[in-house]
Amino acid sequence: MKQNYLNILAKEILACSVTPVTKVRFAKIIYFVYKSLILTKFVDNQQIAFIRMPLGPVADGFMDLSTDKDIEITTDNIGLLYNREKYSLKSTASINTQTGHQVQRILSQLENISTSKLVAISHMEPSWINNSNGQKYYIGPEDLALSLPMSNGSVLLDEAIDNQLIQSKLVSGMIDEIVMDSSALEHPEHYSN
Repeated sequence: MKQNYLNILAKEILACSVTPVTKVRFAKIIYFVYKSLILTKFVDNQQIAFIRMPLGPVADGFMDLSTDKDIEITTDNIGLLYNREKYSLKSTASINTQTGHQVQRILSQLENISTSKLVAISHMEPSWINNSNGQKYYIGPEDLALSLPMSNGSVLLDEAIDNQLIQSKLVSGMIDEIVMDSSALEHPEHYSN
């Protein structure tokens, strides 16, 4: 059921997207659209679990979207290796949606926000902060208390600059985890689970 809803939501997002969506951006859009749908009571917070990753929350089952017959994934030969995949809806796909209008409204709020900014905003979500990389969690009340990102007339960053900022966030997150792991080895009494 949970993965099935992820597939439904992913296809609704792609149906409303004018161009293919890069992997990192798609993961962030799924998160913020789903959070908005929870806030407006279209769905409950147990439909999709998220995994804490260095670049923000990623829906549990996100990688399985590649097996959905209605989703097409193309790969660019340039850019960040982990962000070269672009997701779109196949022209043969037909989806039946009840939240398409709501999804379109949320996407219009997110469209001029760079991917690196969406990553940075997702790093402020309490559930992401309070979990370690690889842990699974659901969007909680403390996350819902934070407002959704809005473009407010901002202009998208150049793709190369946006990629550099995404890479910086990833490296920073990896360094933080290495430091925490090293500290836990030295002082296990402060880092017990």
